[in-house]
Amino acid sequence: AASDVYKRQPFSLWWCGMVYDYALWRDDADFVRARMPGVRAVVDAFLAYRSADGLVVAPPGWNYVDWTTDPAWHRGVPPGGEGGVSGILNWQFVLALTYVASLEDWLGEPESAARMRRYAEAVAQATTAVFWNAERGLFADDVAGEHFSEHAQCLALLSGLVDSDKQARIAENLLIANDLTRATIYFSHYLFETYRMLG
Repeated sequence: AASDVYKRQPFSLWWCGMVYDYALWRDDADFVRARMPGVRAVVDAFLAYRSADGLVVAPPGWNYVDWTTDPAWHRGVPPGGEGGVSGILNWQFVLALTYVASLEDWLGEPESAARMRRYAEAVAQATTAVFWNAERGLFADDVAGEHFSEHAQCLALLSGLVDSDKQARIAENLLIANDLTRATIYFSHYLFETYRMLG
């Protein structure tokens, strides 16, 4: 039962990313293949929390993302991350799905890769529909659109599933908006990856 809880926590999505990173840096398909049942179990655990609108509802437990000092983040959990719907958690899931799709491709599993891409695109579309704030040119963290962070923008951009117009607006506003919840050192890798991607 304890292992089932861990499969549905946000850090398990980063673990999928760690398997992806390992595959990038090591020529060890057997090791990666041996991790795939666990990777697929994490994806399936999160898919079980999708609502009728296609968004992942925050699973029970500690949905930690970063140790930001923003008071809207309780114990490192972003707005909407405690029993609600969080833009950040949904973009994190989309990013993980893109990683898993690549892993499936590398292991010669095109049907599984296509399934992961379909889910990634569906969750990205649902997340964009609910969390995109056209006035600000940013993704909100919460359904009410009251909170915005570097985290949501980074995860959305890194997923590769944001259209070019929105991508350009986010790139500009990520640099100039002075009210975004800032990433701490824990999340800085993804912030730096985003800046690298944006040139």
